[in-house]
Parts: sequence; structure tokens; C-alpha cells
Amino acid sequence: MSYSMECRDIKFLIKSKNIGRVTDICNEIRREKSESSFYDEYFESEDSESEDCDSESEDYLDSKEYLEFKELDFEKAIDDCGWRATLNKNGDCISISTFFEYSTEYVDTLSEIAPYVESGSFIEMQGENGTIWRWIFDGGKLSLKYAETKAIW
Repeated sequence: MSYSMECRDIKFLIKSKNIGRVTDICNEIRREKSESSFYDEYFESEDSESEDCDSESEDYLDSKEYLEFKELDFEKAIDDCGWRATLNKNGDCISISTFFEYSTEYVDTLSEIAPYVESGSFIEMQGENGTIWRWIFDGGKLSLKYAETKAIW
């Protein structure tokens, strides 16, 4: 079951001097996901049901050669991690937006890049059930805060 959400408000900044580091983090997340997916697919395939099949086997190592990981630029790398970025003419990332249904995997990306997001940045979301929350960046850390709401009858 998926959970839909939409962005209500955003104040976000990654300065251009930090874009390279955030790109490296996103590429590393992509690399780990890619390697994990390849490994899972290989060992879940019908060809790999033999008892002597392991990650050191010659077949596994040969088949892994096709998997050549390619580093992406900032916009493509962060997009691959679940976020779309908007850059200004100075190369600062001034906004990111979601194009997904809620996934802890994509929120984990925010935690990883938090040290490079300017303090005071936030992303305010509203879920399909009306819940409103903010991911808040402060001092290199990401926190989550829910809006206090009152029922109106």
C-alpha cells in the first residue's frame, strides 16, 4: 500500500560549494542500491539455485562485469534518489521537490545530505490523509515535526 503526499511549502538551499559533496553522496547511494539489486537478482534467478553458488563464484563475477556503474551529475544523481532539484544561475540548489509516494528510502537521502543543506531549510508536506509535517534542516541534521491540528466541526 502506498501513501501519497504533496509539497505545501519549501525553503531550501544547498550552496554551490557543497553541490559536489552532495553529488558524491547521491552517487554512493545509487551505487549501493545498484549493487544490492544486482546481487539480489542474481541469487534469486533460477540459474543460481545450486548450493555451490556464491558471490565468489566465477559465474557471478563474470556476470557482474556488465554492471558498469556510471557517476551522474548533481541533478541526475539526486533525481535518481527520489528528488528533483532546481539550481539558480550561481549553481546553488534552491529547491527540491518530490515525485514519489512516501518511501523511507527517499527520506534517508535527506538525512545523508543534511550536513550540506543550509540551516533553516525545510520541506513541508501534506499526506493523503491530511497530515502535515516538515522535514527541517538545522545544524547539519534532519528532523521531523508534525503540525498541530484541531478538528473543526
